[in-house]
Amino acid sequence: MVYIVGKGDTQIKYFELVENPPYVHFLTMYQSGNSQRGAAVLPKRHINYMLCEVMRFFKLQNKGLVEPISMTVPRKSEMFQDDIYPPAYAGIPSMTAEEWISGMNKNPCTVSFTPDGLVYNKPPEAKKDAPKKGSLMKTPSAEPENMTPMQAKVHEYEKRSSSTELREPRSNSASVSPPPIITTTTGSSLVEPHTDAEYRKAYFTVKEENADLKLQIEELKKKLASLERRATYKRH
Repeated sequence: MVYIVGKGDTQIKYFELVENPPYVHFLTMYQSGNSQRGAAVLPKRHINYMLCEVMRFFKLQNKGLVEPISMTVPRKSEMFQDDIYPPAYAGIPSMTAEEWISGMNKNPCTVSFTPDGLVYNKPPEAKKDAPKKGSLMKTPSAEPENMTPMQAKVHEYEKRSSSTELREPRSNSASVSPPPIITTTTGSSLVEPHTDAEYRKAYFTVKEENADLKLQIEELKKKLASLERRATYKRH
């Protein structure tokens, strides 16, 4: 799917791309009452895939507020839907700059979605391309103590993917600890939201508290101005 987010718009449209004509099919759109200054996308490996969430945006509004927007696929079954979750980027580089300059080529490191958590896939094998002529870069050492920071990340990924403990427990597993509590500026507590409805509820709760705080600040400013006038009158 392709998502179109326009600066200044109040809509997010998304389309499906296929291999046959007409290639692009309009699906639907998200409509909001607040225009957007920009948007960021949460990496796929962090979405709530047990609730059929396929994309999560963080929309920056004109008022400076950030609104989370969750895109989900409607499914009747509450089971894990593996047909809508292909392997995603693991967030780890598959090779170093030295390897790329030397002519090496690799596919991205990926993770697979499972009901029990994320599984790091086997590191991609390097394609034996001919080294570039005139390259002054040395072949990266396999010794951990001689690795650059990027080489160390690749080495750690390969180590994790080759070990027996490949799985990361999903955040919504029944065995995990209760969700963290968020404390607002007024001292009230909110459970960290996960669904679209919970995000909206938390957003309006914080918005109301901010409005109350602004009123309190205005009242304090009036009292301070009154005290300053009294102090000036007594001095004269």
